Amino acid sequence: MMRNLLTIFFTVAVLSASSQTFNLGGDAGLFVGSDASFYFGGNSTLNGRLNNQGQVTSFSDINFVSNTDVGSIKFIGTADQELIGEELIFFDFTVDKDGQLELSPRKVTINGTLNMARGVIKTDADQEVVIKGNTTSGGAGYIEGKAFGVLSNGELTFPTGINGFTNYITFSGFDPNITFEVRILRPDGSTLNPDEDIVGIADQVEWQVVSPEVPASAFVSVDFSGIDLENFQNGEQIRSEKYEAALVMYTVD
Repeated sequence: MMRNLLTIFFTVAVLSASSQTFNLGGDAGLFVGSDASFYFGGNSTLNGRLNNQGQVTSFSDINFVSNTDVGSIKFIGTADQELIGEELIFFDFTVDKDGQLELSPRKVTINGTLNMARGVIKTDADQEVVIKGNTTSGGAGYIEGKAFGVLSNGELTFPTGINGFTNYITFSGFDPNITFEVRILRPDGSTLNPDEDIVGIADQVEWQVVSPEVPASAFVSVDFSGIDLENFQNGEQIRSEKYEAALVMYTVD
């Protein structure tokens, strides 16, 4: 039965695939060694078994079919991409691209580091993106929609954003293993009552934060890095003496 089983080993070599589609047959296995990267240049379907101990890099759509624990991945390129699968578990998850990454799985879990260098991940109400590791907070990419985070060391940054602007929010000072759900969206204008001293720099946004496990309070500050205050484009003055965001509305709960 050897002819029905194809196992591809990569230990220290780096393979660069062409832009053609890649299909891993159901009887085949793909092993990526810990020092290796496997590049998918076109649309890829992995019907066979994947053992990724290195890094998978994708330029286009990638379908993991029934594979679930699929190691580290990186999305690059200029086109919008789609991630397809069932409930996928990753170690490191990197988005460094122009355009958008669409998630089809119902649940994506990231146990290592989420690095949003460039690009946008869009999630909807029926999907769960669970961050159990760490987030690099210096990138220009972001998650638009909602995400879940599990504090591993008492601090966690949610790389949220909307309409081209990053609006990261960090939680700290809590016991590990506390889960937060964070959603970012445009606020309801009828309930938004900003203080007269606060001027929107980029856009008005609303964070909805839910922690079903513990009561929590949060302090949110505004990051002014990267803003040219001498050549402000919106024609408005920044009147706040302290550049800190105000909590303008909260529910009874």
